[in-house]
Amino acid sequence: MTFFRQNNIEDPNLSLANLKNTKMLFFCGSGLLLLLCIIHIFLMYTEPSSWIAWFSAAIYLFFVILTYKKTPVFFWLFFLFYFGQGTAIVSCAYLESGNYITEQATYAYATGATLRLVIYDLIFFLSGLAIFTFIKVNLAVDKKSILPILSRHKRYLYLALSSLLIILFVGLYVYGAPLFMGLDRFDYWSDHPLPILKTLGGQVYFMVFLLGIVFSWKKDMRIIFLFLGVCIYLVFSSEKFTGLYAVLYYLLLPIIINGLVQGKRQFSLKRIGIYTVVICSFFLALIYYHYSNINISPGDSAADMLVNRAMGLQGHVWWGTDVEVMKRDEIIDFEQLSKELSSFMSYSTQKEDVGMKYLISLVAPPGIARSYLERGVNFTMGYPAIGLYIFNYIGLIFLQILVAGVVVLAVVYLFNKLTRFQLIRAALAVKIFMEVYGSFTIGNFYQLFSLKVLMYIIAALVIESIILLGRRNVYEKA
Repeated sequence: MTFFRQNNIEDPNLSLANLKNTKMLFFCGSGLLLLLCIIHIFLMYTEPSSWIAWFSAAIYLFFVILTYKKTPVFFWLFFLFYFGQGTAIVSCAYLESGNYITEQATYAYATGATLRLVIYDLIFFLSGLAIFTFIKVNLAVDKKSILPILSRHKRYLYLALSSLLIILFVGLYVYGAPLFMGLDRFDYWSDHPLPILKTLGGQVYFMVFLLGIVFSWKKDMRIIFLFLGVCIYLVFSSEKFTGLYAVLYYLLLPIIINGLVQGKRQFSLKRIGIYTVVICSFFLALIYYHYSNINISPGDSAADMLVNRAMGLQGHVWWGTDVEVMKRDEIIDFEQLSKELSSFMSYSTQKEDVGMKYLISLVAPPGIARSYLERGVNFTMGYPAIGLYIFNYIGLIFLQILVAGVVVLAVVYLFNKLTRFQLIRAALAVKIFMEVYGSFTIGNFYQLFSLKVLMYIIAALVIESIILLGRRNVYEKA
């Protein structure tokens, strides 16, 4: 039984006729999960230590490498989640080694938080793998009907992105570039006289994704120049990591996935390691420049801030939330759950008693929390911390499975559109995926129920329904 097909040629990386690799990954991952659970039981009768945290991080790294080798399509579609949770895990292990948390104004200590985070992450990824494996995806594509449409849409895409970049660069020229003004992007946009430019700048991510789809069909140097233009704009806008890393991923995702679907070999781990060193060196140099000239704080060196940014910030929300949950007796925080549910209908992103804004007030001292909230700056990696706080340790297991299902639905829709080179529907698909990823990364569940997401989903359903009805009419006439 084959779920993934393209032109009636089965690809060993995609076909479920041979489930050997998928089964191996699932059972190996389940074995690692069982091992960590046994260690956690052992921790109930002894004091946690930092070596257990680093051992847990090593287990996670092994699972990620195994996923890459055995199920590359699943790995790349879930890469943002693998990478994001990986940085949080390494950060948490670093904190459990007794390092200082600037955002919480306290020294961390070994609690077993890293071990628990890896356990919940394995539950999420294994659940996602199982659901993704058994969803039927039809890749039979009539390329003769697609390519002329793609060729026409390609010109519109080039024109739209070129025009957008001209507007954005003119905005930087008129109002100044934060990189050269000694400002970070939060302070820059908080007082900007034309905030719509920020909204326009946020559109480059999904447009770069569409460039990646076009590039995976036909290599075009104009795409490289447009991509470099986007990167230059982001650097001038004081993006030092997240924005650049995101546009690089969105460009490469369609290229990699379509390559795998067409039976091309994936990169070796050695080659990926070389690319990673080169790219990370660029990011580190850029971040160091920012901390030396923009974000420097009295008494802190740029090197110290760089280490804190790379190692201390990603996992501290989970560590702090875990400590708070261990202190309390109640199983489910129904009051916070009620607040989260009520925020779904408000469509408000300003409420401070839900999502990440609530976690900031939970783990940080009042003065530090207020300074972040007033500037509109979030911490990072609020999920699964918010789920832990609401549902406790047992309830979070079921939440992870549910969240995995939601993510898989978004990922499968994205997968369908990019492998069919359907640019308009791919634009909606990546918009929905971005909202899902942002919601579950930051920890703002209400983001999934915003009017914006609702409009994306309705538009996708309307377009798919119209196309489905059109095809049905063609078949009936035939």
